[in-house]
Amino acid sequence: MPEYKVPIIWETSGMIIVEADNLKEAIRDIIEKDEPMPFGSYIEHSIRLDPGSMEFCNPENKEVKKFLQKRKIKVGPQNIWENTQLCAEVDCPVCNELVIVDDLELNNSVECECTECSAIFYVELRANK
Repeated sequence: MPEYKVPIIWETSGMIIVEADNLKEAIRDIIEKDEPMPFGSYIEHSIRLDPGSMEFCNPENKEVKKFLQKRKIKVGPQNIWENTQLCAEVDCPVCNELVIVDDLELNNSVECECTECSAIFYVELRANK
């Protein structure tokens, strides 16, 4: 029976305890420091296929290539996210109020302020490689 390497993405939730002078500094420190993330709890139903990595995980598999072609998933050196600006809706990490984020760019942090609780937090769009 053949084996397949199926790349997946899933989300976890957890908590980080950080010492800081204020909430804004605490959130910035968590986002900007390159420290290992704590073990978290799996967020139910968050698992999904990472089709952009399938060909890299199975470079010689013709079935994988057909799967990607059928779904018109392009893989390769070009990055569809380059120079793309997006608008996103995110939940405030303090009060869970919906916050609109404009001009979100790949690998750039955008400072956001919640209109409900005035919390300052950062949002960053990252592409899976």
